[in-house]
Amino acid sequence: MWHIKDMDKITRDYTELGNGSINYLDILPDLIQSGLEFYFIEQGGNFLDNSTKSTEFSANYFKNNLQKSL
Repeated sequence: MWHIKDMDKITRDYTELGNGSINYLDILPDLIQSGLEFYFIEQGGNFLDNSTKSTEFSANYFKNNLQKSL
């Protein structure tokens, strides 16, 4: 299980996955080799529009960019 968050480029506060400064494609290990079985998308109290849209944004980013190997 992984717990990952992204960091806003300016405020350095948490932000939606893919909307910040961390390039997970460069730093995360291979999904299959690492044994990833479960992932959870959460959204803290900081979001651009509202918590539901922010969670959806993060989930879509994960599915479209990080989950390709599953």
